[in-house]
Amino acid sequence: MSYVLSVMSTKGGVGKSTLSKFLAITFEEMGKSVCVIDLCQNGSISTGFLSDRDSFKYTTYDWLTGACKPSEVVQRFEESGIYYIPSNETIDDFERFAEKKFTAAKRLHAIKEKVEPLKKLFDVIIFDTHPSENSDLVSYAIAASNYCLIPLETDLDSVLGTKRSVEIITEFMDMQELDYGIVPNKVSQTNFKLKRQLQHFIDELVEAGIPKEKFLSTIRYSDVISSSKNEKTMLTEYKMNKYAQKIMGDFKQVATEIDAVLAKVEV
Repeated sequence: MSYVLSVMSTKGGVGKSTLSKFLAITFEEMGKSVCVIDLCQNGSISTGFLSDRDSFKYTTYDWLTGACKPSEVVQRFEESGIYYIPSNETIDDFERFAEKKFTAAKRLHAIKEKVEPLKKLFDVIIFDTHPSENSDLVSYAIAASNYCLIPLETDLDSVLGTKRSVEIITEFMDMQELDYGIVPNKVSQTNFKLKRQLQHFIDELVEAGIPKEKFLSTIRYSDVISSSKNEKTMLTEYKMNKYAQKIMGDFKQVATEIDAVLAKVEV
């Protein structure tokens, strides 16, 4: 079974790239082959896997427009079962390309058709999406996905972004087989005021009509993981930090919950 997962939110800075990266690591540790596709101009997936975002001949844009083959753009992280397609600012031009290349009816599935061959090669494909509800790229990614993961921070703007993200996903659920989950992310384990605030936000979202079962396990905050990209930390070094091990356990729990949901449907 192969499935496609979009990590998305209309709010920026909620940890989408970090979630994409560590879920990829977790799924690989669970025995799955993984490909992360960067759909954001920041190129955070490249730096997340300790590469120079400007060092690639081809990017997601080149692959989507047919300027290169998958074998020319897919990068492998070290000797692992983790692969990724890097991005840069040119990805924003794909919307204009799609408008010229495809009819309105076909445009929504512009990315889905490109992903289909990859599903034969990878067990899990993860989209790291652009933080905007106005980006057609987000819609293209959702249309190509079986599941959407929404990060929720202990922040009022993040709550509003979660509500809007759910509204967008729900519209797609009327047209395709699709599910979603909300993951409380970067949650403090020592600030009890913030923990109470997070629970208040979750209660507010439930009252707004989001089913309780859509909320996944919490991922706690860690300076070690947050600073890893800046410090060029090798992933194996996380095993030396007990707190980081607990957080990797959080990611495994979330990955297991997503896997269990998708195992119940035909993907």
